[in-house]
Amino acid sequence: MNIFKKLSALFVVSLTILAGCSGSSSSSPSSTTSQDPAKIKATASFFPIKWLVENIGGKHVTVTSATPTNVEPHDYEFSPKEVSKLSASDVVFYVKGFQPSLDQALTSLGTDKSVDLSIDAELVSHPDQARAWTNHGKGSEAQIDPHFWLDPVRMKKVAARITDALSKMDPDHAADYAANAKKIEDELTQLDADFSAKLATCKERAIVSSHAAFGYLTDRYKLVQLPITGLDPDSDPSPANLREIKMRMKDYKSTVIFSEILSSPKAAETLAQEVGAKTAKLDAMESDTTKKGYIAGMRANLESLHSNLQCE
Repeated sequence: MNIFKKLSALFVVSLTILAGCSGSSSSSPSSTTSQDPAKIKATASFFPIKWLVENIGGKHVTVTSATPTNVEPHDYEFSPKEVSKLSASDVVFYVKGFQPSLDQALTSLGTDKSVDLSIDAELVSHPDQARAWTNHGKGSEAQIDPHFWLDPVRMKKVAARITDALSKMDPDHAADYAANAKKIEDELTQLDADFSAKLATCKERAIVSSHAAFGYLTDRYKLVQLPITGLDPDSDPSPANLREIKMRMKDYKSTVIFSEILSSPKAAETLAQEVGAKTAKLDAMESDTTKKGYIAGMRANLESLHSNLQCE
């Protein structure tokens, strides 16, 4: 009888071991334990994209930013160590042309894991920024404006592309990605409605800014962008550019010049002194400088515009 008990116990233990072995293998993007399901390892080029991927991916995705926080991303040079980390990602979401160093890194890695969001963002050029960017960049391609994330409507289109990419990589959780994306879409729809309503009555219709980051925002809400410098905030305005800005400020009766959190306020402050204007802050949302997220940052921009452009 004892022999039968021992054999039965041995049989149960054997089945338990076999079950554990059969459950340890996985074809998911990242290997982990059965108690902690595999997550997609995603890299987002910089803050607004990281915010989208985090909120759409939810608990099924871990997200890192290729660009460090509080760093101006346009001309950021990625180190060899940072480039090597990209190869460990299951997917890299980026905007081709915005960060040349990242474009080069992805090309050198020869990876097919990257997802270029520039087409979904429907990038265009803006005549005002082209004038301000007289001495920066080469050819018409250099004048394409990458700052789509300052337009909530374009953000929704990019969110849809990210949702599709994650769902194809991880179809088992496609319903979760779709549900998360719906929440983001609703938030962006409300944000767009609030911008439309609060900026419709502004007496001043021009945004005089440190660099040409706000073209999509001004296009969306029927305002005018008057940038001191071009697409790159580190570029210097020529004397001709400054003369034109002063004339156009006079035409639009502009009384405020907006500087940005990640850029030097020197050009804005100097121009403000010369024309007798006040200064205020706008966030180009290229980094999560306040640690409050995209929606909160955009709402802070809306309040700054509403109060400084003399809106009712």
